[in-house]
Amino acid sequence: MDRRPLSLEVITSLFSLQKGNMRSLRLYRVSRVCLTVPLFGFLIVVNNFFLFLDHLFFFRFHRQSIDSPVFIASPPRTGTTYLFHGMSDLERHFTTVKLWELLLAPSIIQKLIILGMGRVDRVFGGGGKKAWSFVERIFFKPILNIHLTGMNHPEEDELMLLWSFETAYFSLFYPDSHVSRDLLRFDQEVSPRRKNRIMKRYKRLVQRHMYVFSKKSTKRFVSKNPFMISKLSSIKHHFPNALIITINRCPSSTVPSTVALNRALTGISSDIPMPAKVELEVVDLMVDWYSYIYHSLVKEKILPHLEVDFTDLITNRDQVLNEVLAFLGLENTVENTTDSAVETTHTTPAKYDKLKGEELETLLERLPFLKPQ
Repeated sequence: MDRRPLSLEVITSLFSLQKGNMRSLRLYRVSRVCLTVPLFGFLIVVNNFFLFLDHLFFFRFHRQSIDSPVFIASPPRTGTTYLFHGMSDLERHFTTVKLWELLLAPSIIQKLIILGMGRVDRVFGGGGKKAWSFVERIFFKPILNIHLTGMNHPEEDELMLLWSFETAYFSLFYPDSHVSRDLLRFDQEVSPRRKNRIMKRYKRLVQRHMYVFSKKSTKRFVSKNPFMISKLSSIKHHFPNALIITINRCPSSTVPSTVALNRALTGISSDIPMPAKVELEVVDLMVDWYSYIYHSLVKEKILPHLEVDFTDLITNRDQVLNEVLAFLGLENTVENTTDSAVETTHTTPAKYDKLKGEELETLLERLPFLKPQ
């Protein structure tokens, strides 16, 4: 049986009366809610209005094919963004969703309007683009130290589901709560009826992107999204010709780095430090995701799967991209331009300590199937 609609939870769970809860009624939390909720409410109305208009003016998008889409469904902090950006640069082969589409133009009509505005701006010297870039640098400054992003960067397409209240991203704005937690273990905890509804909506949104950017399906759609790990069985059902890419990186780095990432992201909406119980929830989720990848892709082999080595990706991305192209049956066109002096360690401004000793042993006991690094 379905739980109450997430649209109700996002209203009733904005604040908590429990002392010490990350959503406690504090000035910081109130200010973040007052800034975010009106903007989000405005975008909800506008985006859903234009999504509705698509069915009237571009109803043929329902027939848009999505041939052999590629899902980078790997745990966080495994280098997925680095691989995703590399594939996005290969515009001959791939198409990816940019952040401006996800937030401001999920509909076909909005995409065409913004693309048209861009063409007009270029004719008049690009002043609008320069002004927007200035605003963008200020807006994204708080998160650039943990995640490379920007309006014209490819981004996680899970954000498309914001406008129907069907995304696990809500868990970041509602820390220390139950909001959207079932979506983090999508295949296991969401009812079949709701899963089908969400995946159908997601597919329609991808079709809209393809209708504008690759109408003849000459390019492969690429999704990079850790939340897709929990949807592998659903992907198999709705995208039977999909291909999956994962990245093998030791959990001694990925787990504490993901905890640090969640601490930073939830810190945007709460000034209360993340409690130990919430950190443990993040660790448990990572274990479940690693386990589900192994069960679905290695043991059951439900979809074609390529595992990329993290060290190879960081030290020679061009070679890895050619391996990816070969896996997808595409022509190897990436020239090896990697600097021989490139660092062999992956660095990020987000600070964390690697797990070691008893902590690491305890974690690996829960993940005995992982390849050693």
